[in-house]
Amino acid sequence: EKGILKMTGGSVSTTDANSLNSYDGIYMQNNSKATLSGVIIQNYNDGISMYTNANVSISNMNINSCNYPLSYNDVASLSVGGTNSFMANNYVAVRINFNSLNTGMTLPVINIPYLFSWFDVQAAGVLTIGSNNILKVQNAFNVEGTLIANAAKGKNIYFTSYKDDNLGGDTNKDGTTTAPDSQDWSGIYFNNANSNSLMRRCVVSYAGYNNKGGICTFNASPTIDSCSISNNYIGIYMQGISNPVLTNNTIGSSEMTPLAMSFEA
Repeated sequence: EKGILKMTGGSVSTTDANSLNSYDGIYMQNNSKATLSGVIIQNYNDGISMYTNANVSISNMNINSCNYPLSYNDVASLSVGGTNSFMANNYVAVRINFNSLNTGMTLPVINIPYLFSWFDVQAAGVLTIGSNNILKVQNAFNVEGTLIANAAKGKNIYFTSYKDDNLGGDTNKDGTTTAPDSQDWSGIYFNNANSNSLMRRCVVSYAGYNNKGGICTFNASPTIDSCSISNNYIGIYMQGISNPVLTNNTIGSSEMTPLAMSFEA
């Protein structure tokens, strides 16, 4: 087992100009553990950088003047408590800096967006997302395994474009230069996925790249319940042997149609 760090109060900081581009405040190696409370971390590339099976518990943190306050570089376990300040960083987001999940992982509730480039939940993977989280996606979000995005009553889980400044602020840090639009990202693709996937009280926006839907099912049958799906090219696109369970959803402001079906294999 790798090291265990327990730290209450104090700071991890540097004045080295190279640290912002080259070093991390706390570097969580494979299988390492840390419990951090009331710690200030500043002037690094990643405030906390997590690698394979790292286990990190944070509360009442102040991470500032970093590129990213938190970064997942592989499957890791993060728990979040107390009141945390992450706003004064170059990019105010939790960076998902790996692309493939083949085991279980939970994204805990946190007060800044999760930022994805492209991501693939493989056949053995299970991704669970906490209520009120915001997921901003630059390219693709593919599910071949299981996605559990089940928001509690009175709450939502948001899937949107990284250009969307109305949710979670200006994540791509370009001011008003870009604005979100349909087809900004591919959407949530269920590809030959098992029928255990559940999206409930989710909001899916600004997707449908390549003339597809905010949610797409390719030979897949997830449950989509009480979701709001808007400002996409198509609301929900179904292809092949797909039999999704659709209940109590609102699909609006699609560039084309709210629902589309294709019988291509």
